[in-house]
Amino acid sequence: MAEQPSLDPTSLWRDMLTQWERGLNSVANQTMGSNEFSRAMHQVTALSLRMQQTAGEAMSKSLQAMNLPTRTDILALSERIGRIEETLARLEAALPREAADTAKPAAPRPPRTRQPPTD
Repeated sequence: MAEQPSLDPTSLWRDMLTQWERGLNSVANQTMGSNEFSRAMHQVTALSLRMQQTAGEAMSKSLQAMNLPTRTDILALSERIGRIEETLARLEAALPREAADTAKPAAPRPPRTRQPPTD
């Protein structure tokens, strides 16, 4: 006896969606495997990178015209401040050892015996 098709709407929808996905994947794989697609994607990527570069240059020029720092200026300052902080940390770490080694007892001061003049 032949099996009757299911009349469940969700089952019909799932089968239709599965067939549609398979067909779409097949077409997409064929398209993406072609040389034309590869060339087109390369051109789009190159264009996108050039647009980003142009926008960055324009932003840099406008910031420079307004006498404001650019992103590269801020990054350079950040690196310099980091190096300065590292140097200060090394100096602070070395300072207590040197101060303890060279500490001399304070020379005793003579007693104050002079009295202020009385009127």
